[in-house]
Amino acid sequence: MVTNEYAKITNEYAEIANEYAEITNEYAEITNEYAEITNEYAEITNGYAEIANEYAEIANEYAEIANEYAEIANEYVEITNEYAEITNEYSEIANAIASVVEVDADRLAQMLPPFDVEMQHEPIRLCGACYGKAPRHRK
Repeated sequence: MVTNEYAKITNEYAEIANEYAEITNEYAEITNEYAEITNEYAEITNGYAEIANEYAEIANEYAEIANEYAEIANEYVEITNEYAEITNEYSEIANAIASVVEVDADRLAQMLPPFDVEMQHEPIRLCGACYGKAPRHRK
């Protein structure tokens, strides 16, 4: 009887050990699935990080372009201001000459060559017709 009881206990122990092994295997499978999910999550997170880095690079490039545009705009403003100063100086000179020769400033502007064309200094003449093929003096 002791042997039978010992055999029963051993069988019960074996069953418990088998159940424990099954539970351990199930736990291992769950752990492996969790590891796979964690790896997939890591890959997705890395993908998001790469996209974020690319977006940051694009944003930096855009900022550089915006800065270059601002520099160009500032240069344009400076050039425009210089042009305005030159135009004002030219207008003051034209008004001064107009008062000396007693001709209206607009009429004098028609008689003189365009601003970017040099005037013939000898002999001194105010009539644009004296400067060549394209007369500027209008009657």
